[in-house]
Amino acid sequence: MTGIYSSFICTGAPELFFIACDMPFIKAEVVELIKKKFHGQDAVVPVNKGQPQALLGIYSRRIIPALEQRLKQNRKAMWDLLQEISTELIAEGKFPKLTLKEGPCSI
Repeated sequence: MTGIYSSFICTGAPELFFIACDMPFIKAEVVELIKKKFHGQDAVVPVNKGQPQALLGIYSRRIIPALEQRLKQNRKAMWDLLQEISTELIAEGKFPKLTLKEGPCSI
């Protein structure tokens, strides 16, 4: 959450795409689908194995106040944030398998 907040503050970008460092083999088709689904929501993230992948998606800078409030309160759970903002969850089955190969880093 701190990284998302810092990225918005440092870049001034209206929206940013995030991929966690432990997701090195994400397929380009997954990235393209997430980008295609983004139409001004606060966030667009896929669901994998029943869990929203909060660190794989697009976020709008409109979430900065929610991030600031949560960081001040030391409430850093991304799932809680996703429930408080306008989030589109891309259901399983709506995207190709997330990773290029199976392995210890794949989801």
